[in-house]
Amino acid sequence: MKTIFGKLLDHFRTRLHWQISLPLLLFMLFVGVSGSYGLRIVIQDDLQAEFLQRGELAAHSIQYAVETASILGGIQRYVAAMGAEDDVDLVVVVAGQPARMVASTERVLIGEEVALLPDANVRGILNRVLGSRTRQHEFDRAAGHLAYASPVLISNVVAGGVSLGKGALLI
Repeated sequence: MKTIFGKLLDHFRTRLHWQISLPLLLFMLFVGVSGSYGLRIVIQDDLQAEFLQRGELAAHSIQYAVETASILGGIQRYVAAMGAEDDVDLVVVVAGQPARMVASTERVLIGEEVALLPDANVRGILNRVLGSRTRQHEFDRAAGHLAYASPVLISNVVAGGVSLGKGALLI
């Protein structure tokens, strides 16, 4: 006595249209799944490139404002305004020796040394930019967050009788 599975298997073996269409159906399923996965990767790469371009544009805007500012209050006002933009979680500007936060969307951290900042990711990317004087970025695909950091020169602002000089900004 055959089971239902055995009868179904015999039915598939004896029918020519099942012998042709079943492998074709499996192939189409494979192509659909692999195509969807490929499309997902392409879309994520495009979004990452768009985030990176937006981060670079915001960084250039902040760099211009910081490099032309004559007082610390002007830098803080511009950073606060940029922090109010949609999708901007944090803006930080650091400068001086040792590097201290001179402007931020989180005002409680202003004046803190970079080495003492509570967020290890922020500390790490700022230290890399300060050390290498090159742009850095990190993209967290799972969370959809971009951290973009760039070197900056604050030559017109004097704090404590000393020009702030080289620094970094993080968006």
